[in-house]
Amino acid sequence: MSDKPRDCSVVAAFSLALHNGGNLSEAISIARRINKPHDARFYELLDPSGLDEEDFEAEILDLAESVKGSLLQMTNGHLVSGAMADYPQAPHSDLVSIYIYIYIYIYIYFRIGFIHASG
Repeated sequence: MSDKPRDCSVVAAFSLALHNGGNLSEAISIARRINKPHDARFYELLDPSGLDEEDFEAEILDLAESVKGSLLQMTNGHLVSGAMADYPQAPHSDLVSIYIYIYIYIYIYFRIGFIHASG
């Protein structure tokens, strides 16, 4: 999200969909009712943009694709090591790399887990 800040409502709906077993319609409904402002210190979060239902769902699915791509990159120790080299203040650890079987589990969840709002 640091490369592409997202509408805070989209992030909320995505998180809710993950939490509630993938029901995107329910997540969108809940996220639309959130009226508490987000913490502006997080530059990765944009103010709600009032997207229509179709665009809102498309943004959530785009975020899901972005997360899947990031997770895949995290299975490659060489990529993770190169990225961590840009942050010398980061602790030296292999904990930021994830095992491929965890990625596959998450990928399957994303692939079949979301129940699209459109049916």
